[in-house]
Amino acid sequence: MQYLTVHAFPHFAALVLLLMHVISNVTAHPRRRTSWLVLAAFWLVLLSPKYAQAQDTPQPWAGVTVGVHAYTWHTSPHAAGGPEGGYENVNPGLYLRLPSGLSGGVYRNSYRRTTAWLGWTWETDRQRPVGVGLTVGGATGYEACGVCPLVVPSLRLGSERAALRVSYLPKPPQYGGSAGVHLSLETRF
Repeated sequence: MQYLTVHAFPHFAALVLLLMHVISNVTAHPRRRTSWLVLAAFWLVLLSPKYAQAQDTPQPWAGVTVGVHAYTWHTSPHAAGGPEGGYENVNPGLYLRLPSGLSGGVYRNSYRRTTAWLGWTWETDRQRPVGVGLTVGGATGYEACGVCPLVVPSLRLGSERAALRVSYLPKPPQYGGSAGVHLSLETRF
């Protein structure tokens, strides 16, 4: 499996450090919240295939999608959602999708808590400028359940190098307060 080679370790370590930085700074003082964006941009450049070619090393990230969770528009914006009331619309975080479809990530959820998720993503041909996807899995960080089911259809707009992903987050039937439309940015190496 080429993703677990010795050459991949520095990239894997860099990604783990980035995820740790995001988690620790998501709830930080407002002036520090944007620092994760700068760090994410640095690591994306460092891990890019072009950089790997310049370093004359194998490309362990070939076919891997890296995405940045960004924003959620809620259908019920005034529903109680946290200590301050209402849902948090800015949901920073990161996710990875392997060529096999295995996907996972971490973000600050609409209740202002850290969520980790893991799932499987099926997607149409990535060579086209518009693609349709479906992610099925589980997510933590919500009081309603330990691991909540995750069924998220999405639309990808753009190329492999840079795409906007628009995801529909259905309202959970028994315990959900709102459905949502989530925006994320992604690139495929």
